[in-house]
Amino acid sequence: MPASLLDEETEVHSIRVRFVDSKSFREDDLLDRIALSAQRGSDRLARSVAFLPFVSEPPMRGFDPLELQRDVVRIREFYRENGFPEAEVRYEVSMEEGRNRVDVEFLITEGRPRILVSVAYLTPDGAPVEDVLPAEITPAWRRLLHELNSHLGKRLGVPVRREVEGAPIRWLMDRGYPSPTADGELELDPTGLRAGLKVRIDPGMRGRVASVNVLGLESVDETAVLREVPIRVGDWFAAGRVRDGRQRIASLAIIRAVTAEVVPAEGHPSGVSVLYRVREARPRSLSGFVGYSTVGGLSLGAEWEHRNVGGRARTLLVSGTGETGILGGFAGSTDRYLRGAISLRQPFLFVSGLSLVASPFGEYRDDYRDRSWEAGIDATLVYQIGPLRAVSLRARVAKRGVLEYRVGEGDFRMAGIPDIGEVVDSLADHMVVSAFTLSGTLERLDDPVDPRQGFVLQPSLEITAPLGFPTNEYFKAELWGSLFHTLRSRIGVAANLRAGRVFPFGNSVPPAESDGLLQILQLRDVNLTSGGPLDVRGWASRLLGPKVPEVEAGSGEPAAPSASRYLPLGGLARISGGVEVRFPFPVLASGLEGHLFLDGGRVWSPDDRYPQLSGSFAQSGGYASTGGGLGIGTPVGPIRITVGYKLNPSPLDLRDPGEVLALYLAGESILDAKPRNSRRFQFHLTVGRAF
Repeated sequence: MPASLLDEETEVHSIRVRFVDSKSFREDDLLDRIALSAQRGSDRLARSVAFLPFVSEPPMRGFDPLELQRDVVRIREFYRENGFPEAEVRYEVSMEEGRNRVDVEFLITEGRPRILVSVAYLTPDGAPVEDVLPAEITPAWRRLLHELNSHLGKRLGVPVRREVEGAPIRWLMDRGYPSPTADGELELDPTGLRAGLKVRIDPGMRGRVASVNVLGLESVDETAVLREVPIRVGDWFAAGRVRDGRQRIASLAIIRAVTAEVVPAEGHPSGVSVLYRVREARPRSLSGFVGYSTVGGLSLGAEWEHRNVGGRARTLLVSGTGETGILGGFAGSTDRYLRGAISLRQPFLFVSGLSLVASPFGEYRDDYRDRSWEAGIDATLVYQIGPLRAVSLRARVAKRGVLEYRVGEGDFRMAGIPDIGEVVDSLADHMVVSAFTLSGTLERLDDPVDPRQGFVLQPSLEITAPLGFPTNEYFKAELWGSLFHTLRSRIGVAANLRAGRVFPFGNSVPPAESDGLLQILQLRDVNLTSGGPLDVRGWASRLLGPKVPEVEAGSGEPAAPSASRYLPLGGLARISGGVEVRFPFPVLASGLEGHLFLDGGRVWSPDDRYPQLSGSFAQSGGYASTGGGLGIGTPVGPIRITVGYKLNPSPLDLRDPGEVLALYLAGESILDAKPRNSRRFQFHLTVGRAF
């Protein structure tokens, strides 16, 4: 294209990559390394609304021939670094007819790759590294070499070379060598395509830990900090355990920042000193928050924290939280609760990484289950295996006083369950809770607040004990997991899965001659539900699956019962999941992100010992929804507005609960109520991670 056709106003319409022979990298891997930028699909829309307040006009995507040349060099260097010494990079620029904008296409010919054919680890004197290692660690060294031989035959790029040269250094640093060095020497055949790598390693002197000290402490007893460090005087130096110590010290609430340093020990020729430099946080703090959810409405909370009780890094937390129900309950039940607790955390319990949290608490709730109070104590043992891996065992003993059950005769008679007046009257006013929960967390995320890459897995097992003591007796198993992956530089996908099952036993198993209604009503505290902003988003919270109109006493003479919402019943089993695609949408503001999703779930009770809903109320099948929304990142996580659409709603999902109740009272079919397609839609507002 003649350069005379270009001027300062020429814009880049598109940038593409074409692979001439083979394709070893994604197009986005290359586009991320160039400086030229093309117009985005949202630029035109953004310019059309730029007159609105707080909406800025998108930048001009200008064409710079010199920058294009530099981009060619960047791509070529990228290929050479990644094992393609013969790579050729060309470009074609074409101008659109009648418009002052160009399309740029990079043409990539990768050529033949450079293959790693041999690796040798030698000392600076040319001897095998194994010859200078102590006999007790040579078997482990041979296993390491066997693992590294798996790279032979691979393309020799930066990732492979970094691993081949770096893995032995990390291995040595975990086995007593504080400062090993490595220098790789590449040997090529005449074609330059077959490479041997000689890695000359100087292990240095093997040393033991002569001292471990913490510098910068002001109010904390040093022994309370040192006990968190999993390395002791006299141990062989291990860099991994030094890092673990830094992370565990950082987990203490009183510590604001910590760094680790390894220096030669004075008076010990082969010894090292491990120094942790810390900065303490303020010993006491007072904080509060205001939040919102579409279920509980406006929420409030306050916390007072003492981070160094007794000078031993213990934490005392006095907290109060509550959901007011104001502006909550969109198309579902409104939750209200108040909770106060006093928590004491002992950061070290017998061994490093094990901590204990004891928390007496009191709670008042008014939700879809009941209006009640609860008082008790939680005690939780937490073992921190690593930065993102933990196992906890929680014991909870409490007593709940029920002021009012959210269930009446009409609620269940409509569902085909016979008169239950006597059953409701026999429900316990006080319930004893005694349960033990074993749970774990395995997490690997690039950003814990707004992740784009990685996964989270959280299994849990809960059982009540001792036998015959708690009002409800059951075993519950649940699994929750999320996966995040970036498909392109600005487009990502997320998926989640939730599954659970409740197995009642003891007091919660109905007698042979019973219909099981009393037991299933008492199990509503542990029954599983689905639907909501963090679950299947086509439904309001907990309203996917079994539900009935919540019958309320009417006004007037004679009083006519009414229903303004549905009452979730839940089930003994649940499975749900979803997939979401996220993409940039910087039309109204920078950082704005769109999302599209497909969710599905099922709630049911696969146990014939308990009553089953019948007719149109039998909503134990699988249901799905789709939808989308917008979100924007904030310091506390993304704020998202989402609209879900029910793809296969149940008969009740499309009908007003008040009309369903009226038809039932009139002896008519509830299906005569007019279905309303507007009820297919569900609105959600969330703050924080959606998966």
